[in-house]
Amino acid sequence: MAAMCSRVMSLPKAINPCIGACFQALQFTLEAGFSDVIFEGPQVSFLDVVSMSQMEVSLENMWAEDVWGLVQEFRHFTVSPGMVGANRAELVLAQLGCSYLSSRVWLEVPPVEIMCFL
Repeated sequence: MAAMCSRVMSLPKAINPCIGACFQALQFTLEAGFSDVIFEGPQVSFLDVVSMSQMEVSLENMWAEDVWGLVQEFRHFTVSPGMVGANRAELVLAQLGCSYLSSRVWLEVPPVEIMCFL
């Protein structure tokens, strides 16, 4: 288990910030050494679009392709859709992350603030 709180990378205004967040989350997951991943949260439609072989050429689609490239590096990758706010630990972790000025990472032991939700 691993958790990370950080600001979402800055992308041009025309690009959905979810793409940057997914890119960062997947990159962190690879760097942490995980190979079997369940990506849980609200549906991110660009993951479906990226898997299609013919996409319109755009800056956003180029970033989405980079996300898809990271997905291909995992041995097993599953998207588990969830409703916003349904995962209480995720919500508390997001609120916790907003209070930090720099990134925080937890490996093996989750943050104390979310222990009661796991």
